[in-house]
Amino acid sequence: MSDQKVAEKTIEVLDMGKCCLLTLTNKHLRGQILRLIKEPGKSPKKIKDQVDVLLSGIAGYTLEHENNLAKRIGAALFGVIILIGSVYCWQNMGWESWYWGALVGALVALFGWLGNPDTYCFALNIMGSKTMIPVVASKTQIVQEFITKLQNAKIAYDEM
Repeated sequence: MSDQKVAEKTIEVLDMGKCCLLTLTNKHLRGQILRLIKEPGKSPKKIKDQVDVLLSGIAGYTLEHENNLAKRIGAALFGVIILIGSVYCWQNMGWESWYWGALVGALVALFGWLGNPDTYCFALNIMGSKTMIPVVASKTQIVQEFITKLQNAKIAYDEM
């Protein structure tokens, strides 16, 4: 290490609205995040948290993708089964209000497909604690660029 002090300068700011506002400098990662805490069998809790850590305290960083295709297909198939069942009841049992069942089946299939989008999380390992930050699908490219700059800043900090 040299005897000269290097001034701290901002490299990048990651602003994702309510989810995250992180400032990356050549020495620190600071900001506020919305952290997801996943517990088995329960829906994830969202907690606002402050981050202020030296770059040497960051052990890992990645953008994780959870593909929900199986959930979409399952929900759509359930809706199609309701639709087919209502048409069957109309043809074989003379059910007069079959169209309500068909409408419900079509809506279940549509909302099942559209209601289960893929999810993304910015996983940040800070001093052994994995922090999951939810990411909107449209912001994945911005987060990926931030991760690249974070990686470069960490390498430069470790070489100081």
